[in-house]
Amino acid sequence: MIESVIIEYLENHLSVPVYGNVPQDISGSFVTVEQVGGTLENKIESASIAVQSWADTRADAAALNDQVKAVLAGAVELDNVSKCHLDTNYNYTDTTTKKARYQAIFEVVFF
Repeated sequence: MIESVIIEYLENHLSVPVYGNVPQDISGSFVTVEQVGGTLENKIESASIAVQSWADTRADAAALNDQVKAVLAGAVELDNVSKCHLDTNYNYTDTTTKKARYQAIFEVVFF
């Protein structure tokens, strides 16, 4: 599962917790990873991965988002990832909890 690979990679390169699900306690800064789409063409798999950077302020969430983008630019060093491309990123503050968050969507080609 590519989410597990991305979560582990981010855990090894960031100083904040990285989760597959939003934790019960949403205080402080953390990152969540979720596959939101994918394709299989000519035996080549790709996934759209949403990486959400959560923090107490929008500025901190934006800074964490920048760290995520820098880290994932190097994900092609992984044996099973051949491409990791940033499609888009934007402010995505949680309207229910008012917790600051940014979201970056990556296209990840893997095998």
